[in-house]
Amino acid sequence: MAESIGWFQNFVSDIGEHMPHQEKVTLPAGMKKTDVWKLMTSDLDSQSLAKSSFMKIWKNSFSNITIVKENPFSKCHICTTLHFEYEQCGRYDKEGKKLIIDKKREHWEYVRKQKEAYYMRREASCLYPKRFLTIIIDGMDQKKTNIPILYTKARNSKQISNLQQVRTHLLGVLVHRDSETSGMRKVRFGHFDLMQYPHDANLNMTVLLETLCEFKDALGTELHLQTDSASDNKNKTVLGFLGLLVHLGIFEEGWMENSLINSHGLGDQFEFRIHTVDKERRIPIFHYRKGEGERWMPDAADDTTYEVHQDRCGILIFKDMDFLQRAPECVAPTDKSMYLDRILKETCPKLLKSGLLTSTEQQWWENFSSEVMTYLKTSRNVDFPLIHLIESVKEIPETLMSHPVETRLQELEDKAMKRALVYTGNYLPPKKRKAAEKSKKQRK
Repeated sequence: MAESIGWFQNFVSDIGEHMPHQEKVTLPAGMKKTDVWKLMTSDLDSQSLAKSSFMKIWKNSFSNITIVKENPFSKCHICTTLHFEYEQCGRYDKEGKKLIIDKKREHWEYVRKQKEAYYMRREASCLYPKRFLTIIIDGMDQKKTNIPILYTKARNSKQISNLQQVRTHLLGVLVHRDSETSGMRKVRFGHFDLMQYPHDANLNMTVLLETLCEFKDALGTELHLQTDSASDNKNKTVLGFLGLLVHLGIFEEGWMENSLINSHGLGDQFEFRIHTVDKERRIPIFHYRKGEGERWMPDAADDTTYEVHQDRCGILIFKDMDFLQRAPECVAPTDKSMYLDRILKETCPKLLKSGLLTSTEQQWWENFSSEVMTYLKTSRNVDFPLIHLIESVKEIPETLMSHPVETRLQELEDKAMKRALVYTGNYLPPKKRKAAEKSKKQRK
């Protein structure tokens, strides 16, 4: 029984979609409980539980793990296509259904491998902060961040229901490092704007720079940036910026992985590795691949993977470095005075007079109405954050410049020595759990 429960917990951790605001975990749409049991049986053989026992344990002990008909996240094209083809199969077409189920399992196993690779990078950033820094950046759905947000019907009267909302955008950042304040193994940042700046690669790089400045004394030597596959992330500008960080010696390597955490469409997923082989001039080059376990391109041993002979060891990012002689100019905010003027004259006064706001909300809207126009102004005394990062760069310890084979062996040894943490009993928040473990050690 213990082997089956452990397998199921690892399976859910790898392929399940964890809801950030609740303990609910959903498995991919189209998957069935019988499919999960068959996967477990194929992995564990004779140690696997019987189907009836497995279903009973799932119902009684893992009721928060569900399989939904409709995935609340963006849907994977492969999952959707296979599910549609399965429904189109005739009732007695067992061979066709078996082929589709095998393709589903193959796809789920690939997704599982990609997520395990991300979890390893996340864990390495916490265990080895002198070498790894793992950051994930993603924007929130704008419809959910527009204010005011009055969730209950009792507070959403006809007088204010049709008011012009303030369009607000949130770009969230998670840095996988141990937090001293919360006790969690990640540090959160939120960057808000009122749509006064273009939402492009420039905004993402600015947020990344601000985040790196927060950790300038503990950057490590490898940056792993996790993003979605949107065009504002996967482009030559962002790759060039990562190459710049490598060229200036802020990092020895820069990695960018397109996330498979919430949606696992494989059509536009790529992984990039930016590094340098010339330690003196530090000219950055990059390799790419479709995902974990795939071959890196270009491959020096295969001349069909590159067009120019000089790219056989990696694709050159910059033709020249003249742009480094000057700092970039600040982007001026877009003129939204007419839109914000309507907010000031209509939305704010009606909200403040409605009597539906708490005292804290009342104070916030009063402050917002007096300061909103300052968001359209650009400060003249703005330093380029990259300068502060260059000043904080330190020499790389010789222990980190080991042979790649030795590094891989050490990683395998660390993985073998690592023990999986399984918590029993009532749920405790990470901060309280850490305090409880600390007091337990003191008593011993």
